[in-house]
Amino acid sequence: MSNDEIPIRIAHIKEKLEVLRGGDPSAYALGPCWTDAELAVLEDKLKGPIEKNYRAMLRHIGDGGAGFSCDCKGCRGLRPLREVTKRLSKVRSFKLDKG
Repeated sequence: MSNDEIPIRIAHIKEKLEVLRGGDPSAYALGPCWTDAELAVLEDKLKGPIEKNYRAMLRHIGDGGAGFSCDCKGCRGLRPLREVTKRLSKVRSFKLDKG
């Protein structure tokens, strides 16, 4: 997808979410959008850029939330990337032994 198409796709996704919500803002709720500064910090931690379409979704639509649901207690759809990235600081590097 070209960079010119991304704003059109973002607008389309937002329209679809509004239809799904049917006037209930709590339905299909998403986590807060990421700022450019937050995304830059994340990309630094990841040592590389986030794919441009996913970056646009995080920046302009939201993070996690609306999506499939499961039967587990407290499940609210997709896990927010913010929650997952908190664990990055706990990950330690290690060497694999040849064997």
